[in-house]
Amino acid sequence: MHGRAWKAETRGLEVIGDSRAEEGGENLGMTPGELLVSAIGLCTGIDLSFYHERHPNLDLSQVRFALTWQMAAERPPRIAAIQMHVIIPAGLSDAERAAVTRIVNSCLVHNTLERGAEITVTLEEA
Repeated sequence: MHGRAWKAETRGLEVIGDSRAEEGGENLGMTPGELLVSAIGLCTGIDLSFYHERHPNLDLSQVRFALTWQMAAERPPRIAAIQMHVIIPAGLSDAERAAVTRIVNSCLVHNTLERGAEITVTLEEA
């Protein structure tokens, strides 16, 4: 790609990942850690959108996600903890609040990170 920036492609779409400028990158995209944490918010938002399609009277325009994380103190380098603060509309019924709570705790990315995933790496010479 360019410098430390790399491009990921799937389904004809592209995402650029890069290092921060203070780490020698050019800020051409989010860092991989930022992409990982952002994926939880995006996944959760998309799941809430599916719920909204079935319950169009529910106003989700005020829903906001704030995600923070802490790095592990020991090696190997990794994100040790992620917090997701969710702003929801006031006045939800008990059933709506229960549904939203279930959704924000169960998106694909959340479930994968919480339970882990086996990663297999193979090397092939060009």
